[in-house]
Amino acid sequence: TKTGAKLLDFGLAKARALGVDRDPSASMMPTGAGSLTAQGTILGTGAKTATANGTGRQFGTLAGTKSIFATLHVTAVSGTLPTLDVLIQSDDNAGFASPTTRFTFTQLTAVGSQYVNPIAGPLSDDYWRAQWTIGGTAPSFTIVVVAGFANNATA
Repeated sequence: TKTGAKLLDFGLAKARALGVDRDPSASMMPTGAGSLTAQGTILGTGAKTATANGTGRQFGTLAGTKSIFATLHVTAVSGTLPTLDVLIQSDDNAGFASPTTRFTFTQLTAVGSQYVNPIAGPLSDDYWRAQWTIGGTAPSFTIVVVAGFANNATA
């Protein structure tokens, strides 16, 4: 974009809901009708029933003129006493040998959304991932976790 924003989508995106046509030649395009992505974004299924690490993706370092922001959206929850804890981590290594937690969302137990305050660059880590911990009896969450780089606001 004109502002230089980049987005990572660690959850779910659907073209039908947005009324957007997808480009089947775009890189990292998932298979399946209705999926939407663009070069540099990350998609998952959205339905989470177990604790896991999302796939780490090389997104690039964060320049001093940029900030990273993150949002979490839970669109469906089931189970007995379900809990969801989500982190966004970065590392300078694809294997996440020494990940740094950049964002920690407040634990969710129901449908809802959260936005965490942006972190200003520079950051030298260039790999990013979401990590979620799920608790309860037969828990299931449908989530969207989005992180993005944007230019810092000027005074």
